[in-house]
Amino acid sequence: MLAALIGLWLLGCALLPGLRRGLEMTVPTPRLRAALDRTAAARVVQDRTTAVPGVVRARVNAGRRRLRVLAEVGFGDPDQVEAEVVRVVGSALPELGLTRTPTPRVRIRVRPRGELHGQPPSPEEPRVHTAASTASASASASASASASAERKEV
Repeated sequence: MLAALIGLWLLGCALLPGLRRGLEMTVPTPRLRAALDRTAAARVVQDRTTAVPGVVRARVNAGRRRLRVLAEVGFGDPDQVEAEVVRVVGSALPELGLTRTPTPRVRIRVRPRGELHGQPPSPEEPRVHTAASTASASASASASASASAERKEV
């Protein structure tokens, strides 16, 4: 009985395709097998997606047949950003070297204006100071004000 169960299990392992967690890659020789982890493929596409101007955050899920991309647009025209994301994802997939290229599904979500990253940084605006630099600036300003007050008394 135990031998029959082990035999069925080995038969199932032989018939079912291997490397279920990975995406099969193209190889130069038929005796060589290579696979790319799904999370690694998703991270490559996510890095490319977040490099698109206007995208402030991206989430990518890679399956065996489909690649789902959700990009948050913080500024710019959402239609132009979506077109650029589709172009970038389309160019990133062949570079992965997969045997079967997953079908990309790109969705865009527009982030409300009041949230973080609402407007692109402009060169005319001054940089935002940190709390430490603001405290040191206010301390130096109060010291210079007291020094000028002392000069007036003399």
